[in-house]
Amino acid sequence: MDPTRLTEPTDGAEQGSDVVLKSLRPELEKVLWRGSELGRTEHRTVSTGFAPLDQELPGGGWPCGAVTEILQPHPALAEWRLLAPALRALSLAKRPLWLVGAPMIPFCPGLRDAGIDENQLIRVDAQAPAQRLWATEQAVKATGLGAVLAWLPQVRSEQIRRLQSCAAAADMPVFLMRAVTAHQDSSAAPLRVEVRLEDAWTLQVRILKRRGPSHDGALSLPSIPQRLAPIVAHRFHRPTKVSEWKPTLRVGAAPASISAPGLGAEGVNADHARCEQHVG
Repeated sequence: MDPTRLTEPTDGAEQGSDVVLKSLRPELEKVLWRGSELGRTEHRTVSTGFAPLDQELPGGGWPCGAVTEILQPHPALAEWRLLAPALRALSLAKRPLWLVGAPMIPFCPGLRDAGIDENQLIRVDAQAPAQRLWATEQAVKATGLGAVLAWLPQVRSEQIRRLQSCAAAADMPVFLMRAVTAHQDSSAAPLRVEVRLEDAWTLQVRILKRRGPSHDGALSLPSIPQRLAPIVAHRFHRPTKVSEWKPTLRVGAAPASISAPGLGAEGVNADHARCEQHVG
């Protein structure tokens, strides 16, 4: 037998596979796709606000009902700039944004400039990794939220699998911020992206995992704040170097916070709309 007949599909074979796909039960058709095409999603998506990135993601945006990992070389480096357009849309729809373990207090003037309603922020200050994980899972299981953003540098693969299982029933995107060194770890998250600063005003985004074919290369996404765009000159574009993020436990006293109603885990507190108002 000529082995090439087994490896070279014919037009008839292509048509036959189409017939097979169309004959599948609807629930199976939603989770199967050709390897050369972007996968399907049974949940809605939220536009990233960056057209080139939307074009590369299944459903054209950040997936709801799924965990998305944001990997970067340093915490609080670029996640807000990457997620700001989507968070703006969610906050304007009066959907609360749940933050777990944010490394810095959100800066209200910057949020307002990005169009994000700071009154929709709920910040959970959890010190220990187990507390952060518990608070994240409770938020994912909650209803009525716009999105969950959790900084979990020490999360393990089996814990991500559990969060993904919970997220499958949620009508919102769930973002996990991790160190770029975790890119080789196995993960049940359907979408994993790496974000760096290409220069002071440009994000460099690599899609490490998605439902569909692998993505080669990087996307350059301008991220100049809307109010600064008219006055930022090209000469201010500077390469930016940052050190690699090595996950460690945060040391030091936690900022003042308010006990969160309904959160029974010891050591977990929440602030509603508490933002940094100035730069010291």
